[in-house]
Amino acid sequence: MTQTALTREQVLAMEPGEELDELISKHVFKMDMVAHVHYSTNVETAWMILNELESEEWSMSVSKDDCHFYLQDQGLITKTTGVIQADSTPEAICKAALLAVLDL
Repeated sequence: MTQTALTREQVLAMEPGEELDELISKHVFKMDMVAHVHYSTNVETAWMILNELESEEWSMSVSKDDCHFYLQDQGLITKTTGVIQADSTPEAICKAALLAVLDL
């Protein structure tokens, strides 16, 4: 997407692939120029996203085709992406991560 502001609906409608992967590089890992990493189609690289967000205080719940990121304060959930379902685990992780870091 060439526009700067994404909506929740646009993120959820994205297909796995280069565009989604580039958004992860830019917004989760804060990298402008990187070799293409297949975050949205490879579970091993998608797991790197979980490690990155966990280091930023996000907690997560991941199952076969869904992912849910949330912030807690003294055991209470203060912010959540909601459960994001997708056709694959890497796709769900990518979409939930973007929603979390973009505050959508």
